Amino acid sequence: MPNNQVLVDNMDAMYQSNIDARTIAFPLVNKMLEPSLLEQGDTTKVKYFNDVTLNTVASSGEDITISDWAEQSDDLVVDQVRNRGEKIKDIEEIRNVPSIQAKRVERIAKASEIDLDKYTLTTAVANASTVINSGTPIALDKTNVFEEIEKIRVQLSKNDLPTGQHLFVNAHTASMLRQSGVYDAIPEGLNVRQRAAFVTSLSGFMIFETNHIPTADVGVNTYMVAFDSEAIYGAEQLNKFKVTDWGGKAMASTLLFENVYGMDVLGLNSARVVANKI
Repeated sequence: MPNNQVLVDNMDAMYQSNIDARTIAFPLVNKMLEPSLLEQGDTTKVKYFNDVTLNTVASSGEDITISDWAEQSDDLVVDQVRNRGEKIKDIEEIRNVPSIQAKRVERIAKASEIDLDKYTLTTAVANASTVINSGTPIALDKTNVFEEIEKIRVQLSKNDLPTGQHLFVNAHTASMLRQSGVYDAIPEGLNVRQRAAFVTSLSGFMIFETNHIPTADVGVNTYMVAFDSEAIYGAEQLNKFKVTDWGGKAMASTLLFENVYGMDVLGLNSARVVANKI
């Protein structure tokens, strides 16, 4: 099938364009380890040093206590596999009609976007250095939502993290923010209320609304979670389409898609992630 490679190339490009445009949390994943997968297969390594504490002494010139140091390392394991296979009765129509290609890729990319964002946010929550209100989740309303966001900012400041994180909230929390007086205090309040996904910039956070934050306590509660673009390491080892012959008696082809990836919070990076149970 001479046109199969052209079709696959088109679908690969359209898929990546969809993922880049639709994902909210996944773009913050740090992919600096991805090139090493070419050499190490399913596992790649990040190296780091532990924090140090300076010695307190009475005066200059005293003997200095010597401490050992060692380079630490953690592994990023690429262990998540997602795929999709479809029987295509008229492959020629798909090859020759870009709108049909786009529609198939859009549906596959939508499923992949949900999966990638969910896994990113689940990884963040699972590895947060602090989960505020972990014992008794807070009931949010428009009078306390700002206070609970500020608690996340204070904890990140205690972790020596500057501003610049993204904060991800669910639809209920975003609604509380829109109803609160917070918007009235910023010049762009009206415009922000009209934008999708982006909620507002507040307390040093870019705040985004998403339906993909993990639930807690058998689905009764959930989280707000904040992190930056260095917190979560991730790598995609494989992300591609393939067209094969159906192989049966039907005049048909098979469209295959597979995505192989991994994510984790490694080393000291858990300090870059703080959640609030709500």
